[in-house]
Amino acid sequence: MSAAAAPTQRRRDGRLRRFYQARCFYRLMRLLQGTPLFYPFHHLSISGDFRHLEVAPDSDLVVEGAQRSATSFTFHAFAAANDTAGRPPLKVARHLHAAAQYRRAARWKVPALLLLRDPADCARSTALFHRRTSPRQVLKMWIAFHRSAWRWRRHLLVVPFAVATRSPGLVIAAANRRFGRDFAPWPATPLAGALVMKRLEEANNKRDGGNALTSYVPNAVKEEAKQGVDLAGCERLLARARALHRRWLKESEASFGAPEGLDRPAASP
Repeated sequence: MSAAAAPTQRRRDGRLRRFYQARCFYRLMRLLQGTPLFYPFHHLSISGDFRHLEVAPDSDLVVEGAQRSATSFTFHAFAAANDTAGRPPLKVARHLHAAAQYRRAARWKVPALLLLRDPADCARSTALFHRRTSPRQVLKMWIAFHRSAWRWRRHLLVVPFAVATRSPGLVIAAANRRFGRDFAPWPATPLAGALVMKRLEEANNKRDGGNALTSYVPNAVKEEAKQGVDLAGCERLLARARALHRRWLKESEASFGAPEGLDRPAASP
């Protein structure tokens, strides 16, 4: 190999290595995300310390879902309402996208939300967000997450994506009613909505330099790009995911109407 060709070959080898590392990570994540082994795996496989995102006995709330299911928006909506009311900061477990979070939440009686988005929309949006991830991998993870979480459904408030993104006040009120808590009500003012959007934009700028394709805020560039994500060959996975999505939608109706109270014996850890 010539000296001129060596750098090009190293770049190709590096991209290939990162591709297979991502595939391996997602496969292990899918297998472990509903078990207690998820946490040590996550600690070893992710650079940086994300323990502050894990559920703890003193957590105020869990906000989880499959990737790109409005986790960031919902977290910032609760935080903005809380800050506007002048209350101390909430301790919110979030963004691990693992059913193991619900296992701990049930054990420690921490209020927990499951954000529910259409699996095809998740596949398209996540494939843009994580460029080394295929729609098939995303759908397999979507199915694994929602199957694992099903065991803990009686401990959850199941929030459809449209409700989470359009009616944060309804979500906060439902969480208070279901779990017997006193989260600050949504102010329902333009200022509150603007505060959430500002924080989402700041998070995107910090994470990815303001990339429109990976933005937490809806935009025309991202919406157009999502339509170009090819889901060909995913028909069987989509059929399984959509059947599971329908089951969770029914569970959402029940969870919005029934008080939980968190006074039952804790589930096994």
